[in-house]
Amino acid sequence: MASKVILFHVENNILPDLNESELKEVRDGFYEELKNYPSGIRIDTYVNEEGVGICDWILPDEIKNPVKTVEEIVEKVLGEKPADPVIKVNKVI
Repeated sequence: MASKVILFHVENNILPDLNESELKEVRDGFYEELKNYPSGIRIDTYVNEEGVGICDWILPDEIKNPVKTVEEIVEKVLGEKPADPVIKVNKVI
């Protein structure tokens, strides 16, 4: 079973208002960096109009420390670690 990691965008990590070109640049940066990791990593980002939301990550079981891996990828792409919580969660319902 894959790991699910949630990266919050709530206080210090609110997603800025990006135009389509800027958003594509960020997305392409993540896709390029993911080539350095095992296949099967998926990222979906959901935010409201204020930039508050989450990034929903799915990582394959072969990644032994999924939270550290997400923080590492974010730091490599954006130049700094996430400012808000990054947690591994388990499905309960």
